[in-house]
Parts: sequence; C-alpha cells; structure tokens
Amino acid sequence: MNNSMIRILFALILSSVVLTLPAQEIIFNEQLIKAKFDSLCAAGKYPGATMTIITPDGVEHNYTYGYSDMEKGIPMKTGDKMLVGSTGKTFVSAIIMQLMDEGKLSEEDMLSDWLGSKEWFDKLPNNEDITIYQLLHHTSGLPRYVFKEDLWTEFTEKPERTWMPEELIAFILDEQAVHPAGEGWSYSDTGYLLLGMVIEELTGNSYYDELQSRILDPLNLDDTSPSDNQLLEGLIPGYTGDHIPPFNLPSKVAVDGMHAINPQFEWTGGGLLSNTGDLALWIKNLYEGRVFSTEQLEKLISPVDFRTGQPVDTSGYGLGVFVYQTPFGTVWGHGGFFFGYETQLLYLPDHGISIAVQVNADSTSERYKLNILQFGFDIAKQITD
Repeated sequence: MNNSMIRILFALILSSVVLTLPAQEIIFNEQLIKAKFDSLCAAGKYPGATMTIITPDGVEHNYTYGYSDMEKGIPMKTGDKMLVGSTGKTFVSAIIMQLMDEGKLSEEDMLSDWLGSKEWFDKLPNNEDITIYQLLHHTSGLPRYVFKEDLWTEFTEKPERTWMPEELIAFILDEQAVHPAGEGWSYSDTGYLLLGMVIEELTGNSYYDELQSRILDPLNLDDTSPSDNQLLEGLIPGYTGDHIPPFNLPSKVAVDGMHAINPQFEWTGGGLLSNTGDLALWIKNLYEGRVFSTEQLEKLISPVDFRTGQPVDTSGYGLGVFVYQTPFGTVWGHGGFFFGYETQLLYLPDHGISIAVQVNADSTSERYKLNILQFGFDIAKQITD
C-alpha cells in the first residue's frame, strides 16, 4: 500500500446517545470559540470550513471560515453543503437498530441468513461466520474494496460510472480475510455495503427510501440528501491532492456541483450530501435517544478494542460510532472522508453538546494540514475548559 493510500486510511479511521444523563453546566463563550475555530483553520491552511455547535438548550451556534470557492473568491456560508464520507455510517447503523427494535433483525443473525442465497456469497471471505453485529463493529475481517487499485483504474477510465454494490464487493471475493470473524478489528466499508443490502432485503425498499422515511423526514433533516449522482445540487467546490496515484484527481475536485468522480459508489459506506447544521442536529437526536430505544442505544455505544475486536471500557468502536475517553470526558462520534471534503461529528454526553465540523479539503494533499479529529477535540476542549 503506497503512502497516499495509508494517509487516506488513517483519515478514514480517525475520521460516538444519551442515556439521558444530566448535562454539566458550562459557560458558552461565543467569542472564544470563534477565535479558536479561526486559529485552527488558519493553522491547517484550510480553504474553508463550517462548524455548528448545538448546546443543551437546543440553541444552534454557526461558524464559517475562508472560501467555498477560492478561485472565485466566494466566502464560505452557513449551510453550505459538502460530502460527508463515512459519517453516513451513523445513519446505516441507526436503521439497523430500528429494525432490531421492530423485531425484524437480531444482532446475532448471521449474514448468511439474509444474503446467503446470492451467487457470489460463497466467495466472500469469512462468509459463514459473519454476524450483523460484526459488520456494525468492523470485526468481520472483510477486506476493504476501496483500496483495490483495479477499482481506481476503473474510476480513471470511467469516472461517471454508476456502480451496483455487488460490483464493488466483487473486488474482494476469493481474497483472504484480514482476520477470523470476531477475532480482530479492521475498518471496512465493504461491511457497510453488506448492511445496506440487508436493509433492502429485509424491507423490500431501497436504502435511501428507508433513510428518508425513517430519519430524514421525521427529524426535519431537509439539507441532507443522497450523493447518488456525479452532479449534486448545492455541492460546493472541494480541494484534494493534485493527481496523486492511484486516484489521479485534480486539485479542485468539484466544480459547479460536478465531482470529478461519481460519489454514488459510496452508498451505505457514506453516501450523503449535507451541512453542519443538519449533522449536528442528527447526532444530538441520535445520542439523546430520540431515534430508537434506550436498550439499543446502550448497545450502540458499547465499544470493542481497535486491535482485538473484544469489548472494552476504554476508547474503541461501537455500532457505527467511535467512542473516545479523553481528558475532558467521554466523546461519541464519527469522522468522514470523501475526496475534497472531511467531516467530524462529536457528541459530549457529559454536557449535552453536539459538534459538527466540515472542511472543503482533504488529507491527500500536503498543502492542507488536516487532522479533523484533533480539530474537533480542540474545539470540545475549548468549550469544556
């Protein structure tokens, strides 16, 4: 794996409900947070960034920095939309938890119960041993299709191509598993594609239709929509590496809403266009128990170790959520990467505060000093100090 791919893997991995705990009172200093936000953006040399913080009283605080389009000198605005990358997995896991509440699915269900009749299933690594929980936890041992160089050859030749999930899964068929199912941890977009297929198999509806009716409409997330086309209305420009192999993308990767490659392939591994206002509202609802039952919520935030995949009481990965133990308290959330954009979602359960940050650049380029998780932590620390 070359250095560029390693950087992206790191960004994706770094890139977490309440059981209704009383929020610790804080003094929210708007000016200090704005100053911290601006200084972090300047230090990272970001082209532009947006941030939304929702406090326990439900008040939304919005911040912007820099430009949505550097060449045209267009300032970043509150509400500007970007691709959310893997933060879209938080919606997938939420629908799975709802289906469990409805008695239609169990955490111990085998993947083979739902997809075992597919003609390609016997070629899937660990095929007979994978459970629904293992897919959610990233403990299935499935390789990651997104790092297959043959895939990026296809993208270079046909960037507009629309992919079926089975076509992407085909890139890892007959490969050796990363580890035995349930006996390690390895982040895998492949597993979340399979979860999307399970949702469709079980409901008889498309994933995006289920997402709309179950989550987007009830929570009034009107600025969140599928990234299921190469041309996306409202998508601001994004900046990435300049023709770095194997991705071969221009430095300005989206112009007038048209991305250089079709983001449709992400599907249930990410698959959404949104802004920080919707995303901060989403995680506040999610982690404060308004999406599914308290029982499922407790399971969602129970992490496994980043190496062994076994349950831990420290930092780890839950069911579509990173769980962090920090000097300023527990943090739940998820990061996301898509070419030209990075997103970080954080929820502070001790304080009842949600934070969403988006940057219209990504870490494939050396010109941007991006560590979006640390950025979010620095903001959280400023709030809680």
